[in-house]
Amino acid sequence: MYNEWLKRKMPDETHVLTLWHIVEFKPFSGSLSSYFSDYSKKFEKKNKGVFIESLTMTTDEYEERIGRGESADIYSFPLSLIDSVPIKSAVYREKTYLFDTSKYGSENGERRAVPYALSGSFLVGNSEKLQKDNIEFSRQNIDFLMENISENEEFLTGKAQLTVVDAGTLGTYVRKYESGKGFMVDAIPIIEEERLLQFLGISDTLDGKRRELATAFIDELFDKEQTEKLCKIGLIPTVENEEATKKFENQYIEELYKLVS
Repeated sequence: MYNEWLKRKMPDETHVLTLWHIVEFKPFSGSLSSYFSDYSKKFEKKNKGVFIESLTMTTDEYEERIGRGESADIYSFPLSLIDSVPIKSAVYREKTYLFDTSKYGSENGERRAVPYALSGSFLVGNSEKLQKDNIEFSRQNIDFLMENISENEEFLTGKAQLTVVDAGTLGTYVRKYESGKGFMVDAIPIIEEERLLQFLGISDTLDGKRRELATAFIDELFDKEQTEKLCKIGLIPTVENEEATKKFENQYIEELYKLVS
């Protein structure tokens, strides 16, 4: 009886898809690893017999794995790797992009990679030191401020007034202060020419059913729940979802969103 029950429950076919999440910058809080882990469980539940194996790595670790001949089925990667990740064009569902990001990831009119998240850099100031030296910390004074930035390591020791960091590092500063282990900071978002963008794409070796499933994995990522989760961890979604409420739990990410939108 038990064996008969197992036979009835087993899907007709199974597919295991590997996802490499390649990290170059971090959200303000939380992590994209957990974000993808939660989403993968939803996708597996909806698609019986499909299993997603996720692995997070740095860009250096990615280069080492590729150099050894390893590969994934789905890649999450930063803009800096847009020309080197081995992905192919796919027929993704039409999307409305919130920012001027759709120009990235297309080749000869075909979309190879889907931009899904955006972050930014922040000019960060040691609040106490700036106040003590009577330095105006504002966007109107940003040219002067940018001329006086220090390395992050020096800023961390409390010796420097100003530095530039990504959202993840800024989040660490804020949480350290809130736990009584750091100093208060203020921050101004900066728009750089090379934006901190994250993409999704499917392997150039995928075909048939596996390619169909990998494409669906990317297309179905942009629902209301996942869009709102992206905002909560401190990243800005690049694909519009009119049902989603874009609520950022920190004022600095909210300011970045207003600046880029």
